[in-house]
Amino acid sequence: LKSRPKTLSELTTITGKSKQVLLFHLRQLVDRGLVRKITIDKQTYYQTTELGTIIYEHILKFLKLRNVL
Repeated sequence: LKSRPKTLSELTTITGKSKQVLLFHLRQLVDRGLVRKITIDKQTYYQTTELGTIIYEHILKFLKLRNVL
């Protein structure tokens, strides 16, 4: 989601998760302002917000410091 907006189908392919599971989590992220939902010509895309990107980068940094990644 960080590089460019992605469709639900793209996210399903990337993650291997079902559309239902992804939609549940995407709604949670959208409601909390971490992901934005964009509709263009009846196609819905999802992209991280600035806040979502900042939090993602901090989590990665934390995990790397703890040698989790």
